[in-house]
Amino acid sequence: MKYTFCACALALLTMGCSFQTEIMVGESSDHAHPKLVVGITVDQMRSDYLTRFGAWDDAASPATFGEGGFRRMVEEGFTCRDHHFGYAPTYTGPGHASIYTGTTPKVHGIIGNDWYDRASGTSVYCASDTSVKGVNGDGVDFEGIVLGSSGQMSPHRMLSTTLGDELKMATGGQAKVYGASMKDRGAILPAGHGADGAFWFYGKDLGHFVSSTYYADTLPLWVVDLNLSGRAEALMGDGWHRLRDESVYSQCLPDNNPYEGAFRGELRPTFPYDLQALREKNGGYDLLKGTPGGNTLIVDFALAAIDGAELGQDDVTDLLA
Repeated sequence: MKYTFCACALALLTMGCSFQTEIMVGESSDHAHPKLVVGITVDQMRSDYLTRFGAWDDAASPATFGEGGFRRMVEEGFTCRDHHFGYAPTYTGPGHASIYTGTTPKVHGIIGNDWYDRASGTSVYCASDTSVKGVNGDGVDFEGIVLGSSGQMSPHRMLSTTLGDELKMATGGQAKVYGASMKDRGAILPAGHGADGAFWFYGKDLGHFVSSTYYADTLPLWVVDLNLSGRAEALMGDGWHRLRDESVYSQCLPDNNPYEGAFRGELRPTFPYDLQALREKNGGYDLLKGTPGGNTLIVDFALAAIDGAELGQDDVTDLLA
């Protein structure tokens, strides 16, 4: 089986970088279509982080990247080192849309995370859509009692087609296209207009992945199963600790520095973090969005999607963005 992994690192107000690597598993010809394309966007990751935090020449160094992840992408794929943003401001909404449409905000219409809409005379959010309703494990949230306006989302403000949309058209609708993110715009804009589903994490007291009626009136069973697995609660219980000894982080600023804000209820932004103790004052499960636990949860979701939606299981290329 052949997989294509695309990782696009988007930086806010800084330079970004992107990687693409193809990993071959089993028999495949040089010109065979990839079974599955997985797009990964890392917010605020500058290209120099790859060399600044990776001891590439010393495999035994504890600062070296592991065998998977970034090391695999760089060594088995290719790195684009001279990327430039052709627009400003480089907020995440325009970034997601630009990566997957291949054009700029002037064309795809996502000019910010929020902007003033002259037609309605109000400020609008890049993924908001009052014509749809939120969807959680119990079905459609008609009155917004559970999700409020957080479920009323769709890609209708985006004016261009995305990679997923073109893939759908090129395969006569046979390709499966899904989007997933801890934030709604990070799932909705990359997935495009014709996606089979886009799912984002709703924290607070729920801690579940949700969607909207733009895609379907119910969540797939594999999403419901993940939501009910207790994974989010377990990650909250794990807290946030350094992975390595403090001496490994010599290229970083001191743990207590003026450029980081502390969580509500703490005086300093220093390790370790007891997420259970912090949850009440910091949005409940929304705490996970600002910790490595959020990344872990997205990986869990991606693996569940590959299995539950049977992505990459036939000869038609699928996309998980």
